[in-house]
Amino acid sequence: MSVSLLSSNGTTYPIKTVINENGSPNEDVIQEIGIPFFTSTYVVVQIIASLAMTSAITHVLLENYPLILGIFKKNQEKVPVDPHRLVCQKYKDFPKWAFGLILISSIALAIGLSSLSGSGLPPLGMVFAIFLSSILTLAVGFLNAITGFHLHVSGVVQMFGGLLFPGNAFGNMWFTTYGASTVNQSMNMLKDLKLGQYTHLPQTFVVLAQMIGTIIGIFVNYGVMKTIIHSQREILLTSGGDGVFSGVAITSFQSSAVSWGAFAKRMFLADEKYGAIPLALVVGLFLPIPFFVLHRFWPRYNLNLINIPLLAGSIASGYSGKIQVYN
Repeated sequence: MSVSLLSSNGTTYPIKTVINENGSPNEDVIQEIGIPFFTSTYVVVQIIASLAMTSAITHVLLENYPLILGIFKKNQEKVPVDPHRLVCQKYKDFPKWAFGLILISSIALAIGLSSLSGSGLPPLGMVFAIFLSSILTLAVGFLNAITGFHLHVSGVVQMFGGLLFPGNAFGNMWFTTYGASTVNQSMNMLKDLKLGQYTHLPQTFVVLAQMIGTIIGIFVNYGVMKTIIHSQREILLTSGGDGVFSGVAITSFQSSAVSWGAFAKRMFLADEKYGAIPLALVVGLFLPIPFFVLHRFWPRYNLNLINIPLLAGSIASGYSGKIQVYN
């Protein structure tokens, strides 16, 4: 059940020895000890998580294509409006140009910090990570709105980062942060905006509250993190924690970042031992299609209620709730 990288003899893989200070792999050490391994259970979970992510995109497109097409064309039919939205129409919405300005400023800040830190992730990689997060937010948002289930995407984003920008574990961490964590932050922002609408608050007030909370949260979260790391260091270094504090989530994130960042081509290509993990992304795109087609011919069986991303995502999340909380 371990989420750590392992050596061929089952011991913990010496990541600090294998990864150089700039995030690149130390080839001399790798030649001596070999590439790392995952436990079988963790491999299966990663395969299922890959199926969940891409099947969510197909499921959303198949089940909601009339709604999606309606967004891009003029519809003569009168669409029902949320009554809470009608009440809030007396307030001015937060300007779209201001949202755009925040986006551009945030991207510029992210690229600048990435370059200054020596992450090894090129500016184009940062932009692609943010673009990928925008696509994934649509799929995750639709699935969450329909089922209430939040699909976690960090593992899939790490795959893209490792395959597109291989050879740097630190760069993969940066790519995942802006490609996956951005999805979670976007979902939280949308939920807050919806809550503000339900309570009939001006949208401008809600956005400003979010921005103030974000700025304050930077310092609060950093302070709490430093306190916990210093006071609970020994517990965090154990495999399972003590039931209150655990380093399992960070260990999982580190294992994926190192494996995809430093060993992507040696572990995950089609002819390698873990090639099934990225291959599952392709398979997942087609899994919802048979149920959609069968429902068209035999609607009385309600096969459209079979939700592949919900089933696969629940299995993957059930492997370790602590991992998913962090992601």
